[in-house]
Amino acid sequence: MDGSLGEHATARFLDGGGRTAASRAAAELASAGALIKMRDFPGAAAAASRSIALNPDNARALNLRSLARNFLRDYRGARADALAANRLFPKNALGYRNLAYAELRHGNLQAALDAITKALELAPNDALSHAIRAYIADAMSDRAGAIQWMGRAAALDPAFRAKHERAQAGQSIFSPADDDLSLLSPGAAASGGGSIPWAWLVGLAGIVSLAAGAWMLLKGKAAGLAGRVSLTPIMAGKKRVAARYELVRVIGRGGMGVVYEAVDHALKRTVAVKKMTDTLSSLGEKWRRMYVHEARAVASLHHPAVVQIHDVIEEEGEIYLVFEFVRGRTVQHLLSEKGCLTVEKTLEILKPVCQALEFAHARNLVHRDLKPANIMITEDGQVKLMDFGLARTLAEATQGAAPSHTQTVYGTPCYMSPESERGVISKEGDIYALGVCVYEMLTGTPPFPPQAPLGAKEQMSFTPATQRRQDLPRAIDELVVLSLQPDPKKRLKYPKDLIAKLKAAAKIKSTTPS
Repeated sequence: MDGSLGEHATARFLDGGGRTAASRAAAELASAGALIKMRDFPGAAAAASRSIALNPDNARALNLRSLARNFLRDYRGARADALAANRLFPKNALGYRNLAYAELRHGNLQAALDAITKALELAPNDALSHAIRAYIADAMSDRAGAIQWMGRAAALDPAFRAKHERAQAGQSIFSPADDDLSLLSPGAAASGGGSIPWAWLVGLAGIVSLAAGAWMLLKGKAAGLAGRVSLTPIMAGKKRVAARYELVRVIGRGGMGVVYEAVDHALKRTVAVKKMTDTLSSLGEKWRRMYVHEARAVASLHHPAVVQIHDVIEEEGEIYLVFEFVRGRTVQHLLSEKGCLTVEKTLEILKPVCQALEFAHARNLVHRDLKPANIMITEDGQVKLMDFGLARTLAEATQGAAPSHTQTVYGTPCYMSPESERGVISKEGDIYALGVCVYEMLTGTPPFPPQAPLGAKEQMSFTPATQRRQDLPRAIDELVVLSLQPDPKKRLKYPKDLIAKLKAAAKIKSTTPS
């Protein structure tokens, strides 16, 4: 295996539209992932099935279909897909987690226990795996075990705190009659009603990330619906923030907060307001102060390629963030439609992103969660970088000191540098993520799968981009290698260096005979 979860990039024949079978399989795979996030589980299962038909040795597509089938209560199908995925890629934590849940639902408790034990060996910090282990303990009438394992899940993800409290109170946390959605994603609130097409309403530049592209609210049924919005009205209660911002309707929910479309009556403009969740508020005054400090640091970033935070408000014990209101779609959504992008288009998108990062790094701020889901293309074609919510000031860096460290690891695994996974905060981590983005935008898949072990990154065990897509110039491989160096000192030093090499690669490609 080359770290690609068994996805073979050898099917190179062209279809009638000029795309390879591999690129079509990658596009269907990306679509399946996007549909999972939108909770369109029948659509996700269908897209994954199409990807598997194009590439049968596709463990990632099997994993996604297994997950979708668990949500659809097709546990027999979920089990079969998980077993097939695990055969293709034995170090497959997601496959073992899907298998454990399907076996649990079948009542095969020992098989479920064996599978979740393996999943936790491969991904010990996966909150949902700990929760499933707690469900198994509960089904085995092991109350102490249920409390212990759900406590671990709650420590990793506050969304499981309510279930931990139920377990501590002696209540059952698992019932075969429970809905899968509530068990598999207890922290996720449903989006409001209505329709939004492949144009996305975004009101969060920085702090909130609705997890790998959960800016998707609902998939529209026709392109002609663009701009028509019918979203959930605000709930009874607070209607204004700071007497200035009138909350109109909910436009998004996530583990970090609820996002509202709002009217700024002082400046007569539409804005987005995010209210921090009560769960996060309960983490204590120290965390609140850190959160507010970071929000204000991000608000100081006045750059055209960064969605702007207008205001940070503390009121009646709550924290509200006010953002510019932007319509558009993310690069992740673009990849779900097209499969992969040209070198020229990748350069066009990443140039303003790199300019924004240069601007932030000069002010000792790092992004820490750079990925296609956090790069927005607005309706008028502007590129905006979102989710600076994990930024930290790097005062030590200005004095040449060692990079900052944190006891908490933030970010999305397949975009994180080796040192980021160990809790090291540095500008070089953003360079690494940029390299991953280049690779994914050009090939349709990241160089490392989400559950890849740290050793794979340290050994740079990934398939060269030119092997996944033969029309790419070799200069792309060089760029990626220089960006993904496990030693931060050996990486490209600045975002502008990456753009210079991407420009050179685009020039090579543009002069290559077709």
